Amino acid sequence: MLRILYVIVLFIFSSPVFAQASVDRDLIIQKQLNCIDAHLQQKGGVGWNDVCDMPQDPSQQREQVINQQMNQLEDNLKPQDPVAQDSLSEQVPAEYQQYPQKAVTKQGVLAEKVPQDFQKFTKKSNITLELAPEISHISYHEPNLMKEKGDMYGLNAIVTLRPSVGNYLKTRFIDVYRLDGSYSFGRVNYYGGLQNADGSVSPETFNGIGDYLFEIRGLLGKDFYFNNQSTRLTPYMGGGYRYLFDTMSVNQPGGYNRRIQYLYVPTGFELMTKLGDGWSIGTDLEYDIFLRGFVTSYMQTLGAIDANNTQTRGYGLRASIKLAKSWDRFNLFVEPYIRYWHIRVSQVETAVEFLVNGIPYGLVEPNNTSTEVGGRIGIEF
Repeated sequence: MLRILYVIVLFIFSSPVFAQASVDRDLIIQKQLNCIDAHLQQKGGVGWNDVCDMPQDPSQQREQVINQQMNQLEDNLKPQDPVAQDSLSEQVPAEYQQYPQKAVTKQGVLAEKVPQDFQKFTKKSNITLELAPEISHISYHEPNLMKEKGDMYGLNAIVTLRPSVGNYLKTRFIDVYRLDGSYSFGRVNYYGGLQNADGSVSPETFNGIGDYLFEIRGLLGKDFYFNNQSTRLTPYMGGGYRYLFDTMSVNQPGGYNRRIQYLYVPTGFELMTKLGDGWSIGTDLEYDIFLRGFVTSYMQTLGAIDANNTQTRGYGLRASIKLAKSWDRFNLFVEPYIRYWHIRVSQVETAVEFLVNGIPYGLVEPNNTSTEVGGRIGIEF
């Protein structure tokens, strides 16, 4: 009973205190509003410090808060990275946009100032897929012995990942990951000769030999941007595997099938420049470090055993020019190219011997070159 009386008495005496606190709070808020109105509208020439006991102009206070938040955004992101710049511009509240002096960061122009046709370099959807049919003319040449040439038709697919800021795959030295695969087939003609037992050579021509070419490459690279981000340079390095199967024995008496495999390290750079209105042009130059080649000659059709030769010396070259047009959902491109291989004479396969003027010689893969000139037209998502 005493507790109940204590609560009632406390409520009666404290109500005026709460009421006065509420009134005081409303008065303070109203005073601040009057101060702001008096300063911003300059009623009767009354100044801020004349009406309000506050140290500085309210617009200066507001500007300081804005500056602090903008600087914090800049420090938390990487403005030199176009993806980070794009993220920075998106996080700036709309109410700050009335301050145009903040459109320039400590590092340069915000991403919102980057022209529209550069947005493909800064988009957050960092996985792209290229699909492109390709056609080429291939020529394989063993000097003073034989050559094959014909047309090849195939399909090329490239998946490229450019991780966003904060992704653990985006490092200081690597921020581009690419997987490149292609498959092509065609018919080539053989021009050469077969050596007779007496050492003479009988010219031979085989037409319609089926060739099948498969290649897969994994690449790691780093993007660098120049000319106000209109130019992108991407040095890269990786690993490659090339597989060629030549079916000369099919309906060709005296011929035999061959399987040729290359392991190599592609090293090069890609350079792309924006031209405006969604157009861009670039080039790709590459040097291929040859690691090993493995040639299997299926010679059972000639009454001998199959031979395996290892190739250890050689190199490859690649060059292309790419012209692309971008839209909101996809890009179209055309890319002519040239690919070249020069492989030195292989190790001798002693298990298979041939008599030349009565002298036995082991089987080797001669010094040879392969040149492929073609192009691809495709779409990028």
